[in-house]
Amino acid sequence: ATHTALLWNGFNISSPFNGLMDLALVPASLFSEITLGYGGGVDLWGTGSVAGSIHLLSDIELQRHFTTEISLGASSFGGWQQSAKLVTSNNRQAVEINIFNQVAENNFKYYNPLTQNENTLTNSTLQNGAVIANYKRVISKLWYVKSGVWLQQTKREIPPTYSQKSAFAFQEDKNVRGYLSVIGQIKGLELTARSAYFFENLYFQDEPINIFSENTSNKLINELN
Repeated sequence: ATHTALLWNGFNISSPFNGLMDLALVPASLFSEITLGYGGGVDLWGTGSVAGSIHLLSDIELQRHFTTEISLGASSFGGWQQSAKLVTSNNRQAVEINIFNQVAENNFKYYNPLTQNENTLTNSTLQNGAVIANYKRVISKLWYVKSGVWLQQTKREIPPTYSQKSAFAFQEDKNVRGYLSVIGQIKGLELTARSAYFFENLYFQDEPINIFSENTSNKLINELN
């Protein structure tokens, strides 16, 4: 994972804290297309792309239609997923809204070699929710605008080790991502101007041993090519 870049509409969204992105927290249903890039692309996508890149694309077709999609899922050990998509568009503009929610209790049984007992895993619930809104509009025959906002909040409880009877630690992640792109042509040359803002907040708490940690990152990207 440290050698693979994760990009959302061309912007590298790997965490500035560790250079990683947990793919288990990225719902595939939020995107119109996911592609893989093989080999190094440091010059194109920045550091962390030596092994390749994963591209999360959010694009909307400009045609007159209105669609909705709803998906429900369940799995073992208290796992539930819900997602919904709404798209409305015409020949000039389009709006798409994607919503995702996930809860997994992860309350499976395991064998503890220290106590030689079978236990049920505790303090291991995952809660993950996200919303992505995309907008596309044609300005003229040669110019159009694309924008998107991605909000996500995740809470992960951290289960006890073999030597612990119980645990209360958890980590909560909050992310706000947004971008704006203007694309067009001037005398046959394609021009793209785009900006993005990424906010990330990580909070860790383990109250019994009095550990509280919070880190915040803000990143602004501006490109013209």
